[in-house]
Amino acid sequence: MTEIIKIRKATTNDAAQIAQRMIFAMEDLVEKYLNGKFALDPIAIFSELIETKNNLYSHENTWVACINHQLVGTITAYDGASFETFRAHVFEKLYEQTGFSSELASETQAGEFYIDTVSVHPDFQRKGIGNQLINTAIDAAIENGFSKIALLVETHNLQAKALYLKLGFQPSSWVELGGTSYEKLVRELPG
Repeated sequence: MTEIIKIRKATTNDAAQIAQRMIFAMEDLVEKYLNGKFALDPIAIFSELIETKNNLYSHENTWVACINHQLVGTITAYDGASFETFRAHVFEKLYEQTGFSSELASETQAGEFYIDTVSVHPDFQRKGIGNQLINTAIDAAIENGFSKIALLVETHNLQAKALYLKLGFQPSSWVELGGTSYEKLVRELPG
């Protein structure tokens, strides 16, 4: 029997499960900036951000993939023009809770619909879920009039990069975040 994958907009009720997926996707950065320096629960921090509007990780910018009502994947994407404002809200919250402050490079820019995080639970990978989530973001970008969509991929994540290339993304530039190199991939969208 084929499992039916349902993609839907996230709600605040999904926050803890989305947080687990996001932390999995951003493991190196979370370890470096939260677990490595603070005795705090990253799931609680990210859950609060997900429940809050107008930030990088808000439920407003997130879609979830479910199989039999189980959340198995997430994607968060938004207008690149909002990146600096959204990131400022995240850094403000992190500073309040941890004293954390950072100067990280900008990941995106105005004119791009930006995929911030994509994560599929390891038990559900290689079932087309990542593909469906990315296509959902592409559809949202087109519906909102964007001419391109972009994302970053860690240089060692060859499996993810292969998926992105298969979906029409092309290498664009390199970005360094927290000492880790990422390749920026961009896909032009029909106008």
